[in-house]
Amino acid sequence: MRTFKRSAFTISCIGIALVLFFSSCTMVKKDGNYQKISHDSNYHWQMGTAYFKNGSYEKAEHEFKQVLEDNPRNSNAHYKLGVVYNRQGLIKKSCNEFLTVISIDENYTKAYYNLAALYSMKGPFYNVEKAEILFNTYLELEPNSKHRKKIEHWLAQDEEQEKIISDKKSELKTSRNPSQANYKKWLEEQSGMIGEKE
Repeated sequence: MRTFKRSAFTISCIGIALVLFFSSCTMVKKDGNYQKISHDSNYHWQMGTAYFKNGSYEKAEHEFKQVLEDNPRNSNAHYKLGVVYNRQGLIKKSCNEFLTVISIDENYTKAYYNLAALYSMKGPFYNVEKAEILFNTYLELEPNSKHRKKIEHWLAQDEEQEKIISDKKSELKTSRNPSQANYKKWLEEQSGMIGEKE
């Protein structure tokens, strides 16, 4: 009888511990990864998502930072924070958050795509080489992506632009006076056009 009471007591303690454990956190699946989120973090996650959907980006930023206080390696919260910063026009902060996501989870495809998109846009963070690497990594991880054609088009344009720039550079290197070479070419084109009219 005593062993039954002890085992019942032990089972009760284990049950209470499990209830306390599971009531204090929730397992959330995002992009195939389960992450433990406390109820406080879950609350902040839900609030951040709601604020984001309503366009209250400063409030969303605050809520996602609260999630990160509970779990600094929460790749989903870093990703959401990166998107929030992007919407606020804080591109450097956005890039840093997406880089953090990739350092935590190297298979987080959305972070590769968004970071590549930021690097592919003209502006202070424009970096063709980084964008190309990130887009190619994204396509390796997401071969059936709905963005595939758009990315391949951008990559093809990039190669075409590189060839044009390379040709222009070599043309300028071969002539002693670049402006003189351009003038001669223009003059030849003009004289050819004049000759056709006669």
